Amino acid sequence: MHFPDYVVKVQEAIKGQDKITFVGFIQNTEALFNGCDIVVNNSNNTRSESLGTTIYEAMACEKIVIASSTGGTPEIINNNHEGLLFKTEDVADLEAKLAYAIDHFFELDHIRLQARQKVLQRFNIKAMAKSYHAVIKQLHV
Repeated sequence: MHFPDYVVKVQEAIKGQDKITFVGFIQNTEALFNGCDIVVNNSNNTRSESLGTTIYEAMACEKIVIASSTGGTPEIINNNHEGLLFKTEDVADLEAKLAYAIDHFFELDHIRLQARQKVLQRFNIKAMAKSYHAVIKQLHV
């Protein structure tokens, strides 16, 4: 399978890392997320996650999501309520949030449940269609 240049660079960077596995293209994201305990979304200032699809998919699967505070992510995750946000491009902050999630993993059920509830209430197809309709309606005023 042919991958874009940035994917090839990631593959090269992780060669020889025994704790990192490149899984390639995933069609069944639910199965992928259900195989994870913690999901990290490490967007940077230049290539931020604008829609946050991977974030709310993981939240829907009741996973602890740790994400950089950039793009649309802070609109999806209220820090310490539906997930954990770290300062964008701050490795020390990411490490601290990850260590916290690992050390307190069994105490974070409230975050998992709040995350799923937020997705069910705010990011379901009906709620999103209603939001898009409101935006479109404003454009035609």
